[in-house]
Amino acid sequence: MTRHAGKDELLSSMEEIEYIKNACAELGEHSRAVFALAAASRVMSVYQVYGEVRPGLRGADSSHDAIVAVVRFIRELPNATREKALRKVEAALIDLAHDLPLVQDREEFDLAEAVTVEAITSMSLALTGWKDYSAEACFQAVMGALEVDAVWSEGVALEAVSWDRVTAQQRQQFRDIEELRSAVGIGAADVYRSIMNRAERECMPYLAGMEKLMET
Repeated sequence: MTRHAGKDELLSSMEEIEYIKNACAELGEHSRAVFALAAASRVMSVYQVYGEVRPGLRGADSSHDAIVAVVRFIRELPNATREKALRKVEAALIDLAHDLPLVQDREEFDLAEAVTVEAITSMSLALTGWKDYSAEACFQAVMGALEVDAVWSEGVALEAVSWDRVTAQQRQQFRDIEELRSAVGIGAADVYRSIMNRAERECMPYLAGMEKLMET
């Protein structure tokens, strides 16, 4: 697959977008959900750090609980049911809907707010995609996660904008797609666990970057 240097080519190229969109349509229900949840999870620390500094936001914790419940169900762990996961997801979606306008409508809307809005939106779409069996919502969740890095790159650029962050995240997504395409049979649960655990580790640059951003 061709790699492009500029944002317009990377995020608007039919080749790149269609590759992700086709994957969301072709992957099985569980694999598609893991793909979207992993993408949203990588940028989730943006939202978590913002909520620690701006009181009144409540969706980061409930979203984490929802992810755990969904992945437990997908992995067919003991006592994990769709009904239990659905209750967690619905609670998280209520909290996310509550938080979004609190960030979006702040009088002082800067880069921290802009990236947090994208992170909240990505998580909402990922959870909705699982709840509604929606390939389109999962696709939009993944694109929303990429948008966190796109907005961030633009926001910190003095002159030329570097899209290295966007490219790095997209490569992570492509890697997940290839692994999920091979997630079949009894080994699928291990693939799901590996991808979600790795996504948690890959959120660390966002955590450090957001802490620094909020300090300034």
